[in-house]
Amino acid sequence: MAFLDGMFMTAVFFGLQSFSFTMKKDSSSISHDKFAEGESKYETNYYATGDTLLFSGYQWTTKESNDRHTGPGRNFFAGGRENIWVDEKGRMHIRMTHNNGRWYCAEARLVESLGYGKYIFELEANPAKLDKDLVVGFFTYDHGDTMHHHREIDIEFSKWGDEKNVNSQYVLQPHEIPENVHRYQTDLSKKTQHIISWKKSKISFSSSYIAMENDSEVVTKYAEWNYKPHKKLKNSKEKFSMNVWMFKADFPSDFTDYEFVVSKFEFIPYKLAKYF
Repeated sequence: MAFLDGMFMTAVFFGLQSFSFTMKKDSSSISHDKFAEGESKYETNYYATGDTLLFSGYQWTTKESNDRHTGPGRNFFAGGRENIWVDEKGRMHIRMTHNNGRWYCAEARLVESLGYGKYIFELEANPAKLDKDLVVGFFTYDHGDTMHHHREIDIEFSKWGDEKNVNSQYVLQPHEIPENVHRYQTDLSKKTQHIISWKKSKISFSSSYIAMENDSEVVTKYAEWNYKPHKKLKNSKEKFSMNVWMFKADFPSDFTDYEFVVSKFEFIPYKLAKYF
């Protein structure tokens, strides 16, 4: 299993481009590397690169399983406008939907690999309850690098099927090692800001609430975690992704569509002379 982070400045770019994809499966699950039974890990083309979606100044592709089960979990993924789009305010919407008797999850993935630095994203307040069987994830992932657990670093929101669980966690894969996971609680009805800070020898996470006071944003940190890997985690071809999917379920327990809205994404690269 896998899960979230401070202050930032970014210009939000507006734009919506039409997109349709013909893609095959992705490799994600509890640790984003488990596959539907009988499927190959390296089956071609997880994401299309021709048509893309512009959000916060970056090009993103979407995941399309073409009505085949794929990971994470054992889910169908759809990449059309009903599931992922950018609105007139420049915010990205990622939505799980029920259509023609099937539940379709959704995932957006950066076209570009960014490497070391701060990955910063902001979530709009969401009054809808996050069903216990759903996972909302933000993570780096290198599909081909099994030697380093796909260089996967996660912030995720989920109760993993149990209403008694807290709903958030920071993770450096593999998640099976207890010291690689830090769990905490998030009030998703509030606007939040999250940061993954990745250096070779240290990975830090933080999460903050954002409130408006006297026409100014007030950012209040409510969770953080610093992790030092046993071995340096070098960057390679990993890319940042955002998704919503079902954990060990064929449908959400509340049988309701779910949508989350990312208002901003920013990346701040680290200067080698200062950080390495």
